[in-house]
Amino acid sequence: MKEKISFKNVLVLLAVILQSFLLFTFFVLYYLSFFISINYKNLGDFIQSIAISITAIVTSYVAIKGLKTWQEQLKGTTKYQIAKDLLEKTYLLLDGIEKMRYYNDDELEESKTKRTKQAENYEYFKCLGKVDKIASDLKIIKFKAIAVFEKNIIEDIDNLLIKVKKLFIAHVDYAGLRLENNQDKKIIEKIEREKKILFKQRENDGFEKDLKDKIIDIENKLGKYLR
Repeated sequence: MKEKISFKNVLVLLAVILQSFLLFTFFVLYYLSFFISINYKNLGDFIQSIAISITAIVTSYVAIKGLKTWQEQLKGTTKYQIAKDLLEKTYLLLDGIEKMRYYNDDELEESKTKRTKQAENYEYFKCLGKVDKIASDLKIIKFKAIAVFEKNIIEDIDNLLIKVKKLFIAHVDYAGLRLENNQDKKIIEKIEREKKILFKQRENDGFEKDLKDKIIDIENKLGKYLR
């Protein structure tokens, strides 16, 4: 397999060739000075100063080019690390939400005392607290991601965080309404809507499907930075 020649090596080679050419020119003019009147000392100093200037210019350019390459490599490393952190927190968030959204047995609801319902509300709230901690960590990484990733990735993360917010809102409404034991039709309908967000459904779990679809979108967009 042929070794790839870098632009930096080409520049260095050109500098060496140019210096060799100037040195050759100096010796030619030095030889001619025996036949024609040429102040070869001044000429030599002049050629040497040109060679030094050209070498300095080439060296500076190579240094700048090397710095830009290093910055691009550093940026690539940063993207890899942030993408990795985003996906890790995303998976932890999904795991936390899935554990929290257990199946709720409606048949037992009417037989539960108010104290039992309060205890259940509190346990669910504690699980929400763990999910919120992961969401907060995800937000911090998202702020880092804003600097290196395109807008659509940030929007996907925001949409995922909105799902967490919906869980909190649903829990506040559900926890209060179930304690009132209100038989109003609209209240009952609202409780049922919030239960579909808070608890796992045996069929047509729209919340879970939407959550996983959002995570798949994030996986697809971040995957290229982890290869």
